[in-house]
Amino acid sequence: VLAILASGLRHGWTVSAIAIGRFALKAQSALMRLYVLIVTALGRLLLKLQSGLMSAWAFMAILIGRFVLFLSRVFARIGAWIGSGFRRRPGSDVLGVALTALVLAGFGSHANAATTYVVLQDTSGGESSRLDDANQLVLSWADPSPQRALLERNDRLIVIPVRSPGELDTVYAALFNATYSGSQLDRFAFFAELRSVLPKEVDPEFGTGLSEALRTAAFYLRDAPPENERVLVVFGNGEDHSANPVTAEELAPALDGAVVLRLNAGLEDLDKWTLLYEEAGAAAQVVFDQAATRLLSVPELSRALERAVGGG
Repeated sequence: VLAILASGLRHGWTVSAIAIGRFALKAQSALMRLYVLIVTALGRLLLKLQSGLMSAWAFMAILIGRFVLFLSRVFARIGAWIGSGFRRRPGSDVLGVALTALVLAGFGSHANAATTYVVLQDTSGGESSRLDDANQLVLSWADPSPQRALLERNDRLIVIPVRSPGELDTVYAALFNATYSGSQLDRFAFFAELRSVLPKEVDPEFGTGLSEALRTAAFYLRDAPPENERVLVVFGNGEDHSANPVTAEELAPALDGAVVLRLNAGLEDLDKWTLLYEEAGAAAQVVFDQAATRLLSVPELSRALERAVGGG
């Protein structure tokens, strides 16, 4: 009797264990499906929220743009009305001319403040440890937020790689050539394009063709509007393995009155390039060696350029 009872208990225990196990597996499967459904629903909700926010942002941007255009038309009509009032009064021509001159003088100072920056980004093999830092520094100058950027509205930035001798494409030398806009969206596009075209790797070939890059930079500096200030930025230690070294006479039409900014400058060829740029007519030179360039901030660089231009 006891044996039969024990056998029945074992059989009952086995059946119960199997039933509990199957139930646990089904419960686990159901919970996993529920979890997947919840995560999927949450993801779709977040996507819809993102789409809605983007639509609202676009609507607000368009609304603000139209409001600014409306204000500009209102101010234009007010100016025309004031001008017509002056024209109806005897002797108002002199006053109108004076007011026009004052307005032009006020806006002219801002228009003439534009600067053309030509950056020679050294991609030779010796710059492998410094290329990423140099790229980040150039990107910081073009920050989409004007308060954090070195560039100002209407400034033009041109980036030319310094490659191995004979490797620079003299037809399409510039990697980047654009104007820093007053529009927020355009500034983001400016920054994104600059980040995508900056060189990520150094040239595998030996040598630095600095003279070739300087001749190309001279073309862009000569082509800058005459009212623009000009800044030549040269990254690299100053080594030049070009078969035909550049001369001061070649650079003079481009560098006469310009500022030369030298970053990651090496000490060995420092005096040679200083003399060359002086003979080419550079108005001022600002030099930072590798250690100083690594820690160079936008405000510090801006102050250094202002001191150089102002002679302080």
